[in-house]
Amino acid sequence: MRAEPNRAEILRLLNVRPFRPFVVTLDSNQQLVVEHPENIAFDPTPGGRADFYMLGAQLRCFSTFDAITMIATLDQLIQNSNGLVGAS
Repeated sequence: MRAEPNRAEILRLLNVRPFRPFVVTLDSNQQLVVEHPENIAFDPTPGGRADFYMLGAQLRCFSTFDAITMIATLDQLIQNSNGLVGAS
């Protein structure tokens, strides 16, 4: 079950100051960019509902934390594409 580790990682990234956009990859290979902290809504309580809702410029997505296969900052993905480091 990936829900709790994924919820905790997203909460951690939402509280980083200054905020850095991050990408959530789903098991369908869909990538969701969280450009602002207010673009994602979910129950932050550990053990709470495992679903989340995300808004983007051209996207509305409803999914679950269990469907997340990767979470990485945009910086990590750019560095990874240049062969410098791996994304987490």
